[in-house]
Amino acid sequence: MALRGEERKEALAQHQRHGEWLLWAGISLATIAFIARAISGIIDNDDWTSNLLPQNIHGFSGPIGLILLWLVVKYGRGTAEKIEQNESFAVERTKHGRASDMMMALVMIHAFLGLIYTFQVI
Repeated sequence: MALRGEERKEALAQHQRHGEWLLWAGISLATIAFIARAISGIIDNDDWTSNLLPQNIHGFSGPIGLILLWLVVKYGRGTAEKIEQNESFAVERTKHGRASDMMMALVMIHAFLGLIYTFQVI
């Protein structure tokens, strides 16, 4: 909000690049987690599908967080498109901000539960 002119445009472009990168990083991390659960199923039960369903709150919050991250990026893209077309973007920006707030709260819960789950596994 405090930036003006070219500096603001650069910061906004960087924000958009980071958002896109975070979405792909989240998808990659979730893919690795599902592959790890499939391998765990093979080791434990000789069936790769046996451990794919989430078995704790940490497991449920991951896919929900990924959906929220996708929504944040979607609403961010919508905001950027409306700005480029010189249309009103207040609603899209509000959706982007609210989805971001919800996602950040879920990220904190997910990380804390992951830490506790790590101690349980060890």
